[in-house]
Amino acid sequence: MDVSQVHGITRSMRSHPPGHYLFKIESFSLLAEAKVENFKSDTFEAGGQQWRLVLYPNGNEKSNGSGHISLYLEIVIEETGDFSLDWEVNVDFKLFVFDQIRDQYLAIKDMEVPVTRFYEMKKEWGFSQLLSQETFKNGENGYLVEDRCIFGAELFIIEPPSKLGQLSMIKNPSGGTITWKIENFSSLQQKFYSSPVKSVGDTKWYSMYLMVYPKGHVEGEGTHLSLYLALAEPNKFPPQRQVYVKYNLRLRDQIKSNHFQFKLPFEKCLDISTSSWGERKFMWLKDLKDSCKGYMVNDRITRSMRSHPPGHYLFKIESFSLLTEANVESFKSDTFEAGGHQRLVVYPNGNKMSNGSGYISLYLEIFIEKTENFSLYWEVNVDFKLFVFDQIRDQYLAIKDMEEPIRRFYEMKKEWGFSVLPTAVPREILLFSCKIRGYLTVYPKGLLEGEGTHLSIFLELAEPDKLPPQRQVYVKYNLRLRDQVQSNHFEFKPPVEKCFEISTKTWGYRTFVSLKDIKDSSKGYMVQDCLIVEAELLLISKLK
Repeated sequence: MDVSQVHGITRSMRSHPPGHYLFKIESFSLLAEAKVENFKSDTFEAGGQQWRLVLYPNGNEKSNGSGHISLYLEIVIEETGDFSLDWEVNVDFKLFVFDQIRDQYLAIKDMEVPVTRFYEMKKEWGFSQLLSQETFKNGENGYLVEDRCIFGAELFIIEPPSKLGQLSMIKNPSGGTITWKIENFSSLQQKFYSSPVKSVGDTKWYSMYLMVYPKGHVEGEGTHLSLYLALAEPNKFPPQRQVYVKYNLRLRDQIKSNHFQFKLPFEKCLDISTSSWGERKFMWLKDLKDSCKGYMVNDRITRSMRSHPPGHYLFKIESFSLLTEANVESFKSDTFEAGGHQRLVVYPNGNKMSNGSGYISLYLEIFIEKTENFSLYWEVNVDFKLFVFDQIRDQYLAIKDMEEPIRRFYEMKKEWGFSVLPTAVPREILLFSCKIRGYLTVYPKGLLEGEGTHLSIFLELAEPDKLPPQRQVYVKYNLRLRDQVQSNHFEFKPPVEKCFEISTKTWGYRTFVSLKDIKDSSKGYMVQDCLIVEAELLLISKLK
């Protein structure tokens, strides 16, 4: 008997056929040319179970079988009451290829893993490199003769022991997240606190809880927050029982959802002697108290959800991402009346002057026209909330400062609000479109510092006096001088970005291009005493 072995895979020749199944294929070349990855045989019975062979005529590419014949044994389990999700069948099997010239069977077996476990997540075992395509198709070897080949299987069921100990490794178990909200954290006085106990998985599993040392534990005392995962009632376990747990400990950022956790999860076997495990130096107390990080939310700022909308004003922003990319620090809504004239001020990328970087900042601003009704010593006291709409749940997040519920607006402080909001898209509509009433203004001989030397060119907002009070129009645009010969047009980069309003109705360049270059015929700007200037609007805002 010829025997060869490579990496635990034995190949031996024998004269008697496999004891359970033969699978004969006619016209193998047509099967190999068909656009199917694999082909499965009919089922056959062995050891009280149903089985079938799975053939990859061109090799199983997903298991490095390219250039080979791949062959597998698959168990066929009907979903009945006889089988639960944790079934398993242990099998000692060989797969075969018939040498039709020598009337011999090549038997292939994995001696490194002689008994193979078939179960719900692994119903197929075999060989991705059963035979190389070159060996299989070489007629002298007898495996493929007149485009015909024969495969086979032989298997024996290995019964489990009468007493079975089972270890199950369950990924993402049900109830596997323990969330603990600790109120009034800064006033906690005890050395440590424990969360409510929570059961993980079904009743056959375990109960766990969190332990926190607000002022640190052992080497973390006084400098860090210490945090642990603990096993509830470990003394009720059988002697030496271990529970392997892979888990993350996390401190939630309640504002930006930029939660803190270590890069690598903890992995630990918990038992009676080691019933808790975590990190003594989980987080610096100074970072915990940093309001910008959002780990400990100041109790003075309340955030609550409600179904009914705010009573005075809604400000809807379409194409919010374009607004964040625009080179403007803030954008103001139109004014609305509520005990006076107000408007909202949005900082789409946060108010950096008030530690709002990385957040949405939102403020309420009072708009006071300079009239005889208001002196320099005016003041308006306001009780207000600001809102962000949750469009999925049809709820409004209401944000209010409870420490100072009434704010004083006066000449030197016309704006109050919040530099830190949840990162969510905050109704009037701010709609980015491509329509604007405007025109170009050109000074042929220059303006101010460009006078006598340059062409000055500006984009100007038409009829700005017809805008509502304090209305802004954001515009991103290019100003261009056309080359009428070679189309090598002149323009500045990057484009201009500007908010136009009554007080700032024009914007451009006093020294746009030198008069010398304009008169240079090689540049093609002026042809037959004709000059072409244009403004290309890339992005504008439209309030309605």
